[in-house]
Amino acid sequence: AYMDTLQTQWSWLLQITKCIDVHLKENTAYSQ
Repeated sequence: AYMDTLQTQWSWLLQITKCIDVHLKENTAYSQ
């Protein structure tokens, strides 16, 4: 059960990181 929770949190974290990364790239593109 512990590993399942870890896996879920990790994938959730990766998704958020990816979203932030895309968002930052778009903002940078707009700024230039």
